[in-house]
Amino acid sequence: MSTISYTLIIIVIQEVISLKKGSQYLWYSHPASAWVEALPLGNGSLGAMIFGGVETETLGLNLDTLWSGCSHGYKVENKVEHFKKGRQLILEDKKIEARDYLEENFAGDPCEWYLQLGKLMITSMKNMCPRDYRRDLDLETGIATVGYTSSDTSYSRECFISHPDKVLAYKFTADGKNKLDFKAMISCDLRNEVTTDGNTYILDGIAPTHIEENDGDPICTYEDGDRQGISFRCAFRIDTDGTVKANKNHLHVTDATFATIYLTAENNFESFDKSVANSQKDYKGICAARLDNAMEKGYDSVKADHINDFSKYFNRVSIDLGNSKKDDVPTDRRIHDFLHSRKNDNNLYCLLFNYGRYLTIAGSREDSQAMTLQGIW
Repeated sequence: MSTISYTLIIIVIQEVISLKKGSQYLWYSHPASAWVEALPLGNGSLGAMIFGGVETETLGLNLDTLWSGCSHGYKVENKVEHFKKGRQLILEDKKIEARDYLEENFAGDPCEWYLQLGKLMITSMKNMCPRDYRRDLDLETGIATVGYTSSDTSYSRECFISHPDKVLAYKFTADGKNKLDFKAMISCDLRNEVTTDGNTYILDGIAPTHIEENDGDPICTYEDGDRQGISFRCAFRIDTDGTVKANKNHLHVTDATFATIYLTAENNFESFDKSVANSQKDYKGICAARLDNAMEKGYDSVKADHINDFSKYFNRVSIDLGNSKKDDVPTDRRIHDFLHSRKNDNNLYCLLFNYGRYLTIAGSREDSQAMTLQGIW
């Protein structure tokens, strides 16, 4: 092969890699300061918004079947007669009376609320002065990463939510003179009880039977006769070469070069027309089995299965509008420049197209609920 041919091949490969980086990665040079800046992960059922904080990392957690309310009768008796009467009132120009009558006799029960499962909070016990910070999301693999250096130590993280293994995996590593030292816990606004044992953290909770709108301060009802809200469990287990100490409301990891958090969640919801009060679903046992399986498989195997599963959907489609050579610009800056300068950035259109596809894969799978307007986040 001639030198010219070899050089041309190298140039083509570099262009392909650059094109992929520009259209398949979201990346930022600072942590998220608000929910809308966090990066979404999901396996169809379990969703997370990862902020990438340095001293305090936050992951907003959601489970697609965790709602307020409980099963009830959806049938409205004599709907046709009620509809006719409401229509007659409208024809008689009695619009207020028609509205009140139809709300009382024709409409179903108010829609209940999609609830946040909680927040995974990871707090470093070391003072950090981060340099060379970067966080990103690979749309092809569904893996978010965070990296920075502090005190002659390189810190890196990888996070994804596996559909095959039904767990969130978050691996922390430290390479240098310092080691990992952090506390991990789950914050939840719903009624809950926390237990810790060794390297395992368990939060058991229950959702309200009803939430009433109240000028921005919702009223939650938990006790309502024999009606029962959804019971749920969110649990995580830590695999590390350091030490894990169980405290009352958190796990404390010290003296570690790596630590992987495996988190899962499940509840006793079975179907919209089945009462959770009569549920026989062993949701607690399901959580335990998932964590046992993840620990036994190990991080590399869980990650490999996740990538194979996620990428087979993402790689069904590709789009190429030309390389605008903007992959070295953080995504937020890239969007700002495009909006204000209107300079050509064809690859940004590809990125937005791929991001939409990514959100669909992460937010909806064959064994999950249908996505709501905000997905599962």
